[in-house]
Amino acid sequence: MSTVAGPARARSGWNRSWRARPLLQWAAALLIGGIWIGAGFRSRTAADFANFYCAGEILRERDAAAVYQSGPMAECYERRFPAQEPVLPFIRPPFYALALAPLTAFGPEAAMWAWMVLNIAALAAAALLTAQATGIESSAVALLAALFFPSLYAFFNRQDAPLVAALAAAGYALAARGRDRAAGLALAAAAIKFHLLVMMPVALLGRSRKPEARSQKRRVLEGFLVGVGLLVAISLVMVGPAGLLEYGRMLALRSAPNIEINPQRIANLSSLGGGSWIQVPLIALAAGAVLVAARRLPTPEAMAAAWLTAAMLFVASLAQVP
Repeated sequence: MSTVAGPARARSGWNRSWRARPLLQWAAALLIGGIWIGAGFRSRTAADFANFYCAGEILRERDAAAVYQSGPMAECYERRFPAQEPVLPFIRPPFYALALAPLTAFGPEAAMWAWMVLNIAALAAAALLTAQATGIESSAVALLAALFFPSLYAFFNRQDAPLVAALAAAGYALAARGRDRAAGLALAAAAIKFHLLVMMPVALLGRSRKPEARSQKRRVLEGFLVGVGLLVAISLVMVGPAGLLEYGRMLALRSAPNIEINPQRIANLSSLGGGSWIQVPLIALAAGAVLVAARRLPTPEAMAAAWLTAAMLFVASLAQVP
């Protein structure tokens, strides 16, 4: 008994000691985050923001179908971001181009700084919502956020990982508060990176042991389906059924130029099979793990398991392009 109690007391003492240092945690978080974000602001490259900006501008000046055409994208790069190479295809859903369009009311440089500030606010919101939902000290969550490479590297490559993190945290926090359908809507909005949601229906359809957990998952799923349905309807209005089919074909066949600019750097579970049949059992095992989590964990934690599993499966291979 003493061999168990000793380490347990040591861990408890360490936890109390670490929690007693919120000022140090805040200082470390601000220092690390400030270094990353400051370096991002000093960088002059547009990186992936060029693709986002051009998608919004093409939509505003032409039509939604042109957003996915290499010619208009190359013209926009040449006009707005002549130093940026290579020209990347826009591979996000049509509704996201609509959300990006207001940024083009500003010039490219002003819009990029606005984009950076928006992502800083999103990262702060993600940390705050996570702290409130989990009961973890806000200083500890801030430090973890500062150490979370994908979100902070987004300030270098001008990606939108902090926005997705904020939507994920909003879904978790709303579910923790019992606002289940609103949680589902927040999850649906994260479909701007829809590959991160592929395991979410598995988690929400998994049968929990407790009736109240089953009811909560059903309500979250209802909100999720309503939100996804609205986004699909918006995209259908924008590009039509044929346009959506063409968009899906482009993603499935990876037919757009530069859709994989660094294939040698792909490293995730899905790619371990090198494109062979082994990917199928890998993905099936991952889905099984999410089902087990959905059965045993509360709904917010099951949702988190779905996020993490999808990230391990797919995120690296699709993170090479915006």
